[in-house]
Amino acid sequence: HNADESPSLTALRQELTAAMGSYTSKARPRSSSRRKVRIGRVELSMTASHVFCEIWEEVPPDRDAPPPDCPWGLCVISRPSVAQRSSASPHPQVDHLTGSLLEKYSESPPDASAGPQVVSFRSRRRWRSLVTQSQVWYMLSEGGGLYALLLNQSPVRIISNLLIFESRAKASRLCALNSWNPKQLPVLTLFLGLRFRQLEEIRQSLRVLRPDQEMEACQMIMDFIKAGYSCASLSLPFSPS
Repeated sequence: HNADESPSLTALRQELTAAMGSYTSKARPRSSSRRKVRIGRVELSMTASHVFCEIWEEVPPDRDAPPPDCPWGLCVISRPSVAQRSSASPHPQVDHLTGSLLEKYSESPPDASAGPQVVSFRSRRRWRSLVTQSQVWYMLSEGGGLYALLLNQSPVRIISNLLIFESRAKASRLCALNSWNPKQLPVLTLFLGLRFRQLEEIRQSLRVLRPDQEMEACQMIMDFIKAGYSCASLSLPFSPS
């Protein structure tokens, strides 16, 4: 813990520790008995967009066991953005995928009456956190794996960024890892080719279209032309399921 951390972080840690004094673990659904986990401490790391709360299990005094060397779980709390803290954004953003104006920074505007979004994680592998000097949070797992939590991006935007900045093979690989439907990649590639005026991408996507996607692709091109060569009225043709 940092000695100069803000009082708000200290208060948050104390509140989490008090509220999560005991937790019923559901990690073993096949067993009829549930193991109660006693929270020993909570370590906080703050980035520009989220607060990462590492939850550590407490070892009972009567148990002859070494202290845990990895967190039991992770709780991520979103922080309000600049646009959400202000009543209205003076400079509306432009969606880099569709080209239309965005009222909010987030893809789906959050409910103003709701509190901060909280996401919890459990991992079967042992892990530790790594926070860089640029305030980026990573997860280091046993075996040398390095992971990043993409909490503010939907699957369609992650796949779109891979198609734009990497390759279709990496986008297909990510779909396989997450059990997403990779058959939609040719239509999504066509959409991105139209959006960024990339004729070669349009040609390649048309070559690999499935027969049942040809009508959808033709309708997309017609709507693109009717809208004055704009994708603002088109929906992103990708769904994880």
